[in-house]
Amino acid sequence: MTNPMVSTHDCATGITTEREMTDEEMAGLETSRQESIKQLEAENVQAVAANAKLAATREKFLGMGLTQEEVELIVPADQQVHSMEALVE
Repeated sequence: MTNPMVSTHDCATGITTEREMTDEEMAGLETSRQESIKQLEAENVQAVAANAKLAATREKFLGMGLTQEEVELIVPADQQVHSMEALVE
């Protein structure tokens, strides 16, 4: 399998050059991808924990007799959990 192509454009000359990525560039790209996956996983763990606290808070307010509409006004929305499917493939 060939490596992806890289295009560079020289604005001064107007010349566009295309070349195949080097193995070092490919390794750096994979390292960056792995770091991004780890970062998103860490953010997802934090979001899930925060969402659990928000759910518990909502339940407490509902138990105190507040309506669902009142609770929605008081308690912020759940944090977004990122999809990992596209990055893992």
